[in-house]
Amino acid sequence: MLAGCGSAVPASATPQPTTAIRPPSPDEWMTLTTEKGDIQLVVPSDIELVNATPGSIMAQPPLRDGVIPFEVMAVGPSELGPPPAEKSMPQWMEQLGFLPPAADGVTLGPTIERETTLPAGRAFEITTSVQPGTPDEGRAVLYLIETEAGPALLRFVGTPAGIEQRTPDMELISRLVVFGEEPGTN
Repeated sequence: MLAGCGSAVPASATPQPTTAIRPPSPDEWMTLTTEKGDIQLVVPSDIELVNATPGSIMAQPPLRDGVIPFEVMAVGPSELGPPPAEKSMPQWMEQLGFLPPAADGVTLGPTIERETTLPAGRAFEITTSVQPGTPDEGRAVLYLIETEAGPALLRFVGTPAGIEQRTPDMELISRLVVFGEEPGTN
């Protein structure tokens, strides 16, 4: 489980009370699924499927002036695998390439970590920025979600304006994503 990662939850992280109720999908939204149907990602109708393989799915709206303003990705337990005990959550996400590492020429902004609960399971949220205060600034919000089959990932990345504009969508997407069987199909 997620708690198995080294010091997964920092002492400063405070669990946030979040209702774990899956709301109904808005009528104008659509459901994107992987080839095996192991992930269902419900998104606004302007977000297009970019890639769907067994175990992962990625979608984004059309490019604006060659820039991806917003992207959402879901990776299921079969692709993510178990977390290493010796790594923290951010270190593990850096190792897998889902968070940028602090490296030469790369500046990271403050990273906020917290526990929350989503309908898909208990989650560890990581929010950070890359190259803050520059024209190349990007933002990332990741949810590592404990599912019955193992950890899953829901990741949002984009420009500061793209993330800000999509914050209400991100909140709803995070409550609608399904890893494994769709609710009520047992």
